Amino acid sequence: MIAPDGLDDNNFYSWSQRQWWTRKLFRRWVKKPKELMSISKVLSKLKLIDPKIVDFLDFYTSDPEKFERAYQTWSAFRKLRPSEEKVKEVLQKHQVNFNLIVGEYDKIITPKSAKQFASKVKQLDQLKLLPFGHDIFKPHIKEELFDIMMFEEL
Repeated sequence: MIAPDGLDDNNFYSWSQRQWWTRKLFRRWVKKPKELMSISKVLSKLKLIDPKIVDFLDFYTSDPEKFERAYQTWSAFRKLRPSEEKVKEVLQKHQVNFNLIVGEYDKIITPKSAKQFASKVKQLDQLKLLPFGHDIFKPHIKEELFDIMMFEEL
């Protein structure tokens, strides 16, 4: 699992995914990304959101196709809620090779929520923290991520 949605059902990210009006608002921002960036910069200056979230948004809003794909993913994953019990059961029954990979500085899928999930499924040793944020899919990180997945060196 790589920075999987649904690990923490009680954060703003998960909550906002399930609200019809936030999805509509984000749909608007896909068409007007400068509006989103202006708002996020003000919120950051007011210390209401972390500056890393602004960087994250800037990365996606800079490319309309990438931003559309991010919106579609965010919207589609709103119902994704992994069951700790079912995951634990499958891992024990089938001896599946399991890794949970998240960014050490991720503000979206936090290391805290990943640790809680890994602990509940009895796989805490399989939690891998990369020295990044929620940007583990950026091109400069792909190779390191691929190495971990292929060779499990972390």
